[in-house]
Formats: sequence, structure tokens, C-alpha cells
Amino acid sequence: MQNIPIESHHLRELKSMLKDVYFFDELTVESIEAVCRALKLTPHKRREKIIREGEIGKAFHLIYSGSVRVYRGKTFFRRGQGIADLHQGEFFGEVALVRSNPRNATVICLEYSEIFTLTKTAFESIFENNKEFEEAIARIAHQRDSF
Repeated sequence: MQNIPIESHHLRELKSMLKDVYFFDELTVESIEAVCRALKLTPHKRREKIIREGEIGKAFHLIYSGSVRVYRGKTFFRRGQGIADLHQGEFFGEVALVRSNPRNATVICLEYSEIFTLTKTAFESIFENNKEFEEAIARIAHQRDSF
């Protein structure tokens, strides 16, 4: 899908949303600005898969509008068990920023959704010298693995 142009009202809301993501809350203004510049806003249709369990993760996702369901335990014929519904301001895929492991869940849109995406490559270029931030993400990744 084609990216949605990020306008000033998106940026205001995005900065507020990032402050509520607890591993971004201690970043400097400059780092938040760098994250905002690196994020892409993409529309997703109802029932669209955003990430698939078992694939190597390449991005972090922050829900701007809409909602998604997280499934775990996929089989050939079934999508797995729904373990969480996520809504505006919530995020998923952060494990991909610090590990090259296969995704541990599938995420599917419950409705039309607009989602900000930060690729692992962009993340690494912004935070290559910020070990504290990388460690904070690693702690969150460990917590999510124990779901």
C-alpha cells in the first residue's frame, strides 16, 4: 500500500503518542524528531495481515487509527488464538528492532487502520550510539516473549 503523507496534525498526535510509548519517553527532543522523520504512515484494510508469525521481523508499528488483533500459535488451517486487541496509540513489533528472530505472533486489522511504521534499518541509524535505549527495547522484547 502507498504511504499517507504525514501532515502537521499527524506530527502533533504522533509526538504525543510516542511520549506514551514507555521506551520512547526518555528520549531527547532531537531523538523524537528523528523518529518522527523516519516513521511512515500506511493505510491497512480490514482483515489485512500486517505481520505474520514465523517471518523475520523488520519493523516496529504504532497504531495511529483503527485496531488490530494479535494471534499466536498459527497452524496450516487456523490463524491461532487471539491473545490481544490493540488500538490507537498502542504498538507491536518492537522485538524486531533489537532481534532478528522470527515473529512470535500474527497481527491482523480488525477494521480500516492507519499505522506508523519504523523499519529496523531506520531505527539502527537513529540509535546506533544509544545503548540505554536499545537495552530498554530488549527488556520489552523479553516481556512480550513470555506472553
